[in-house]
Amino acid sequence: MWNLWNQKPSFRFEIDNFSEKEIAMVSKVFVSGGHEWYLGVYPMDEDYPYDNYLSVYLHATNSKPLGSGWQRTANFYFLLLNQSDQVLYRSSVQEHVDFHAESLIWGIQKTLPLSLFQEEGFLENDKLIVEVYIQIVESFDGERGDVSEKMETVDINGFQVLASQVTPTRKIFAEHPDLAVDFKLKNQVVRTEYINVLLNLIETLNKPSQDHSETELSNAHSKLSELTEAGFKLEWLKSKLGKVSLKRKKPDADVQQIDERVKNEMMKLDFKLDCLKTKIEEVSLERKKSDDADGSRVKEMEGRIKNLEMMVSDLKAKLGKEKAISSDDGISTFIRREIVFVMITCRCTFEQHTFQKNSMSWGFRKALPRSKFKKKRFLENDRLIVEVYIQIVETFDGERGDVLEKKETVDINGFQVLASQGTPARKIFAEHPDLANDFKLKNQVVRTEYMSVLLNLIETLNRPSQDHSETELSNAHSMLSELTEAGFKLEWLKSKLDEVSLKRKKADADVQQLDERLKNLEQMKLDFKLDGLKSKLEEVSLERKKSDDADGSRVR
Repeated sequence: MWNLWNQKPSFRFEIDNFSEKEIAMVSKVFVSGGHEWYLGVYPMDEDYPYDNYLSVYLHATNSKPLGSGWQRTANFYFLLLNQSDQVLYRSSVQEHVDFHAESLIWGIQKTLPLSLFQEEGFLENDKLIVEVYIQIVESFDGERGDVSEKMETVDINGFQVLASQVTPTRKIFAEHPDLAVDFKLKNQVVRTEYINVLLNLIETLNKPSQDHSETELSNAHSKLSELTEAGFKLEWLKSKLGKVSLKRKKPDADVQQIDERVKNEMMKLDFKLDCLKTKIEEVSLERKKSDDADGSRVKEMEGRIKNLEMMVSDLKAKLGKEKAISSDDGISTFIRREIVFVMITCRCTFEQHTFQKNSMSWGFRKALPRSKFKKKRFLENDRLIVEVYIQIVETFDGERGDVLEKKETVDINGFQVLASQGTPARKIFAEHPDLANDFKLKNQVVRTEYMSVLLNLIETLNRPSQDHSETELSNAHSMLSELTEAGFKLEWLKSKLDEVSLKRKKADADVQQLDERLKNLEQMKLDFKLDGLKSKLEEVSLERKKSDDADGSRVR
């Protein structure tokens, strides 16, 4: 089956000044899979039911009339990107969607909360890019009646291609006559889709090497592999892709050289700063013992440090310019790790990612160089701690198909909780009616998560105090702090936690006292036994002198 994730976008819709848009935005009509489409992007609208989210839809259209009963069945998905092509949102694949006269529109009602687009820096230069990837599964133009016009296609070696594709298709079959000898698929729509992918791949590789991104080349390798598996003979195209990839590596090598140069410069500057700071400490000490009343030497050294710090600042600016003329990786990575993180070991940047079936993990391949950890005193007691901070933006459990069972939820004061949590949730709201008056978060998934944390915390504190470990109580304090910051009024729970902590400390103290008493008793018993043995030995030694026990056997 054709893999949608490795396709070239069917269409790219670029929207400038996105924050100023208040009504629906519609793209121009484009052709994909031999059919016409356009995109609709819907921001906040008073009459729209999903006014807190951005909605994206694919519309089927046709400039020429179609017969009655026409239908298109397609797989498709959307990407939302910023100006740097960083993925902000990836929808799930919408499979086997039927477009017909009664259903011309299909899409995603909730992509990202509109509040995200208002955050500073979320959209670069206030530009949003929407990409759609379409695969035609089946198409039927219906009973035409008196409609005679149809999109013209031409048969080239058993492949139906558009008139505009005839010349490049004839050319590749002329140059490589055995191209499709082993291609066995008979479905004409699938055959057409494969030949489109091949033509797009060739077009991509004919671009100048510096215009290829790493992602684009990675996708090209995937497409080539899939085309080969389908039966196309493409050794010649594999060689071309190898050459393009090799040329692309040269600019990467240039970036790596810049990285090394920058790293060396920074090491030199760090060394100079350390030396100067040490020197100024020495001079300050000397000043107390000398007649340097005005502290001129100290001031001189302080001035040198300021100058050096200015050099570091200038170097950062220079690096920013070099970054603009090199790749987006390399230097920017080095700046993050080596300059920004001088005062902490390592803090990764904030990332938003959609976890789904085809993308179960996400992270940072390069946090700190391994050589750092080998430096003396870099890690205290050779111990490394990794912390992760997670905020759930949105969750979707998917279409369940034939799975009938689903966890039932109940609304308690605006919080969706599991049926099993209904009673304890009602109880706390009855006892503390102002509990969530200052809780302002609207996302229902986040609200549910917070309520679950609160219920679990209460359940933990209701256990006997001796059952709580120190780690558990420490975590309880952290959870209480986070719940309070979110807006819950929890003075009553804080008192309970303090009470539990106090009981736990008292229990620890009692155990410690008991340990001491046992230890003392054991020592007393041992001392008593030793004293008794020593007395007995002295008695036997004395008797030996008074007896004829020549060999001293009793003493032994």
